[in-house]
Amino acid sequence: MKKIAKYSAAILCVSALSSFAFAAKPGFYLGAGLGGGKVGAPDKHILGDFDSNLVKTSQNEKGLAGRVFTGFNLNEYLGFEAGIAKYATSRFEVKVPALSSKTDFDQSVKAVDVVAKAYLPIQNSGFNLYALGGVAYVNSKMEYKTKIDHQTVDRVNQTENELRPKYGIGASYDIPESNLTASLEYSRIQGKGDLNKSASAIPNADLLTFNLSYSFD
Repeated sequence: MKKIAKYSAAILCVSALSSFAFAAKPGFYLGAGLGGGKVGAPDKHILGDFDSNLVKTSQNEKGLAGRVFTGFNLNEYLGFEAGIAKYATSRFEVKVPALSSKTDFDQSVKAVDVVAKAYLPIQNSGFNLYALGGVAYVNSKMEYKTKIDHQTVDRVNQTENELRPKYGIGASYDIPESNLTASLEYSRIQGKGDLNKSASAIPNADLLTFNLSYSFD
């Protein structure tokens, strides 16, 4: 009797696991992600080098970022996704205390992307790994602003729009007995040009998010 009970429990366990063996659910889905972003910023003053004893610089490239997306999985191995992402604004700051002067370079990035996703299901676990690759239409804006005695004396805005490659990796998990999927994803939009030499350069944009999506089956 004990053996029968053990075998029955084992069969039930295997059946339960097999019911969500594949993490990529075929069909349409809609989701959103929130996490950390990093946008490349200059690491020196774009107008030239200065005496470090007179000039103080600081740099911040990281902050809160997010993305909303929709997609369609053809099967448990292949899908396509489109999304809109807003990255954290990066800043490079130059101060000249003797002149009460401060110059800020703010670099902000938004992007609309389309990617293909290749899944690797982990059998009987509910998890899978995936890789993604595609293109992003990037809106990159650089704002250069100088203040002296807290008064703005110079302001320049430079906006660039360009298609750039996007790629990344992730891991997802189908939440049992629901249409929800949770995932952790890292992606990068590949930049173009040198931010230290040109205000029209496109910075690298990195995004690490925790995502939650709903599948319409």
